[in-house]
Amino acid sequence: MHAFRDDDAGWGDERLLELYRGALAVLYPPYDEDFGYVTLEGFLARKPVVTCSDSGGPTEFVVDGVNGFVCAPNAGELAAAINRLAADRPRAAALGDAGYEVAAGITWDGVIEKLTTLPESPKSP
Repeated sequence: MHAFRDDDAGWGDERLLELYRGALAVLYPPYDEDFGYVTLEGFLARKPVVTCSDSGGPTEFVVDGVNGFVCAPNAGELAAAINRLAADRPRAAALGDAGYEVAAGITWDGVIEKLTTLPESPKSP
């Protein structure tokens, strides 16, 4: 796994893609993140994502054991998830492929449509 900080962001897309390519998985455990674009970046790179149950947006995409792991928000749980991936690289690759399928189906047009379409009001009896 590669780690980098927000202030490293000036690297550009090629460097970011290089980091994703070299990673076993993407560890993304924010607290109550709105959307979690990092999750989709990881999935598009065919990497499983490890996140926490209180991470917010990422939990809308990560399905525990299907395309990554959703852990309790503590270091021991995160480490255990990473160790499972390191011990079973074919499974890590399969989880990453499943994540790719999720991310590949998301488009900006679809996001905008979902955000701008109002749900129907309940009908009065």
